[in-house]
Amino acid sequence: MKKKKGAIKLILVLLVLILLGGGYAALTVMDPFAEEEVEEEEDEIVKEVEADTISKIVYTQGKEQIELYLDGETWKTANDEKCSVNQYTVSAMLNTLKEVKTSRTLKAEEIDEEAFGFKEPKKVITFDTTEGDEITYTIGALNEIVDKYYFKISGDENAYLIDSTMYNSFDYNLLKLAEVVEFPSFQDTEMYGLSIKHAGETKVYMDVADAAHKQNEENVPESAWKQYVNGKTKKVNKDKMQKAVDSIVSLSNSECVSYAPTEKERKACGLDEPAYVITVNYTTASVEEDGEVEDKEFCVYVGGNDKDSGEYYVSCSFDEGIYTMNVSTLSDIIAMVK
Repeated sequence: MKKKKGAIKLILVLLVLILLGGGYAALTVMDPFAEEEVEEEEDEIVKEVEADTISKIVYTQGKEQIELYLDGETWKTANDEKCSVNQYTVSAMLNTLKEVKTSRTLKAEEIDEEAFGFKEPKKVITFDTTEGDEITYTIGALNEIVDKYYFKISGDENAYLIDSTMYNSFDYNLLKLAEVVEFPSFQDTEMYGLSIKHAGETKVYMDVADAAHKQNEENVPESAWKQYVNGKTKKVNKDKMQKAVDSIVSLSNSECVSYAPTEKERKACGLDEPAYVITVNYTTASVEEDGEVEDKEFCVYVGGNDKDSGEYYVSCSFDEGIYTMNVSTLSDIIAMVK
C-alpha cells in the first residue's frame, strides 16, 4: 500500500514539472523578451573604430535627420551653417561610436526583426571614416527586462544587447546640439566696474582702489567698491557687493533657446525691452608690450522667465543667441538694484 502511494506521489510531481515546463515555453513564445531574463555575462567588445578617423556622422532624431561633418578640427552641421555645434557633445558621440560592447550576442536565427525593433528603429547612425568605410549602427527596441537596447551593425548578421550610453549620446536635436556660449574668464580682482539698468534707472558701481589696473604691481590693493550717484560716491555693503562680483565672475548659461533668433522670438522672451541690462568692466590678464592691461566690457540682457523652468531668458553683447540662465546665478546681481 505504501509503495502504491509513493508511486502516485512521484507521478504527481512529474506532472507538475511537465506543466511548469510547458508554461515557460508558452511564456517564451508570447513574450520574445522573456528569454532574455538570464544572468548577465561580462561585456565583450564587438566593434572598434579609431575615433580620429571619423569624418562624417548622420543620425536620426525622431523625424529629423542630423548631419555632422568635420571641417579641419571643428565639427559643423550641414543642417544649418548658422548653428555652432557643441564640440563636447560630438566628442561624447565619438566615444560611443569607437567601441561597442555587448552583454549578449544573438545569432541570426534568434533575431525577430519586428519584436527587436529593427523594422522601426529608435535610432539609425551612419558614419564615414577617412579610410573610406561607411558604417551603420541601428538601435532597436529597449528590452525592459534587462534595460538594454537591441543593436545591429552593418555587415554583421548578428544582433546584440547594448546599454543606453549610445542612445543617450545621440539624443540631440539641432537646437540641443547648438553650442551654449561661455562668458569671458577673469578673476574678481580684474573687475573694476558694474552698472545695472532696471526700470529706467541705472546704478553704477566702481572699484575706487582700481585693483584691476594694478595687477602687475608688487602689492595689489584690495578692491574697494563704491556706488556712484550724481558724480558722488556712496558706500555699499561689502558682503553684498562681493556676492554680486562672485556671481558675475562665474556667470554661465543653461541651455540654448535660439542660436539665430528672430525679432518675434526676442520679443517672446522679453528681450526686446530687457528687464535688466548688466554691464561689466574688467581687464585682461595678459600684459601688452607697454606693460598696460587691456580694458574689456560685455553686457548681459535679462528678459522674462521661462514658464516651465522659471529660468531667465538672456542674451549677451558678444553673441546673438538667446539662452536660459538659472535664477540663482543672477539673484545676487539683481539684488544690487533692489
